[in-house]
Amino acid sequence: SDNSGATSDDSITTTWKITRKGGKPKASSSGKNINKNRYKVVVKADGVTWTQAHRRAEKMGGHLAVISSKEELDLVFELAKARPDVWFPAYGHQFGPWLGGYQEPGSQEPAGGWRWVTGEPMRYTAWAPGEPNSAGGGPQDKLHLIDYAGVGESWNDHGDVAIRGFVVEFD
Repeated sequence: SDNSGATSDDSITTTWKITRKGGKPKASSSGKNINKNRYKVVVKADGVTWTQAHRRAEKMGGHLAVISSKEELDLVFELAKARPDVWFPAYGHQFGPWLGGYQEPGSQEPAGGWRWVTGEPMRYTAWAPGEPNSAGGGPQDKLHLIDYAGVGESWNDHGDVAIRGFVVEFD
């Protein structure tokens, strides 16, 4: 069942577990976890920066989501797409919630030094075409989901600006 609801700070959350049903990955609130983790999409209608989302995820007892496989990307993307209020149009695409990827300060632009908040190196990637690109002036050193026109579920690098939400992972 959906655990959506308004919280005291006007965030809206949905929690799902990664499961398998009939051999096909599904996001659901019950069943056998494939990685023993839970995911929560947190929507902030007035926006949240990556830095704020990172701190908030830790206060919630988790961390910004780490994506280590196509299967995990599919499931987290499905969870996020179930919340249309976390997405917004930008440059012909749909920008989605923050994930736990970031580029270490001083790294070679645009693709050097990307890591996860857990300290893991980024071995699996799902960059949208032409990303990361550090376009638009200023640093683009944070990672969020993007529904890239013609491609679908992907990642984009972005500056530490306010977007509509983030995905928390609980180990």
